[in-house]
Amino acid sequence: MPETIDESISRLKRQLALMTPEERGKSRKKIDEVKSELSHAIYVAKHSDEIIDKADEEFDRYTAFTKVDWAFLGLATTLQIVRQYMLTPFAERLDDQTAAKHTSGHIKEHSNRSHRWYHPSVDEIVSNPVPFDAMQGSKKFGAGLSGTTHRTRVLGHDPILGYVFGTMNILTSTLTTSNFLSYHIKTAENKKDYLSNPAQTSLVIKYATQRVINEGWEGKEAFASAFLKEFIHLKSDVKTKDSLPFPGISVYDADLARKLANYGLDVQNIATIGKQASLSIVINYLISMLHRLCKPNGVDEKMYAAKTHKVLMFSNLAATSSNLVYTAVSQNYKKLDIGGSIVTIYRLLSDSNFITDLRIEFRDKYLKNELFNYNN
Repeated sequence: MPETIDESISRLKRQLALMTPEERGKSRKKIDEVKSELSHAIYVAKHSDEIIDKADEEFDRYTAFTKVDWAFLGLATTLQIVRQYMLTPFAERLDDQTAAKHTSGHIKEHSNRSHRWYHPSVDEIVSNPVPFDAMQGSKKFGAGLSGTTHRTRVLGHDPILGYVFGTMNILTSTLTTSNFLSYHIKTAENKKDYLSNPAQTSLVIKYATQRVINEGWEGKEAFASAFLKEFIHLKSDVKTKDSLPFPGISVYDADLARKLANYGLDVQNIATIGKQASLSIVINYLISMLHRLCKPNGVDEKMYAAKTHKVLMFSNLAATSSNLVYTAVSQNYKKLDIGGSIVTIYRLLSDSNFITDLRIEFRDKYLKNELFNYNN
């Protein structure tokens, strides 16, 4: 059983009685040291708020900007603003014909299809428009193709699937819809493409594949011509008013893809936002690297890193704020820096978390120093 308090006191008295005067003196000295440490610990606990305030003042002093830091802040902000208005604004949308004329590799095309099923000649592939732009005859088969829907209802206009199905459609003079129904494309009396007969999607895949594999140089030339035509066509359509739908959504729901495009979620806008964010990140990386290289000797690495994070956070915030004010006042939403704003939000979260964590770490060390090194 554990001893009682009275038993503990009696034991300590017996131990003291056996001590020499010198040992008693050392014990008293030790007791006084413990009392002093305990008193200091109590003082630190009572005045912890004041000590933390002092730690924060010290941290702020270590991470305060110097002239070099202010120069980097100005440079970073300037670069971000130049990027916003010179390199990454939303481009002016073009009509289909104008976009085609301004696309490298585009040639004048006319519908003159006279092939057998699934097998247009190389000359026909090159000289005719892409077959999946056809809309005439759609109503007869219930395909639902029109000027406002055909880019979301045919796979040839998907930015990713188009390179597969669009190329196969060009190789076989067919059109494949987003629900994987296919149609033969012929030239009407008005010299425009039209949906003439239903086709089998399995045969579209079969004949396109066989032509590349089994027809020697002519088959490979046909494939190269079809693939290049698909590439030029998608590149041209991206810049138009309707642009291209978000990849893959048409297969899931063509109407949803069209609604998203109407709300601005199309390939052209996504590419612009991606470019805005990418260049913003590149500028942040360059500023971070150059700022770190300017660290003076003797400066704590972590404290200097906090200043680097502050430079990035404040420069991004300043650039984004000025951009929002400019677009609101001018009503010129083509200058809206959506990608840069996303990066700014990320920087606000990540940089403030880094600085907060470092501040907490500094407070902890400061308190420990006050607690254990008060006699030093």
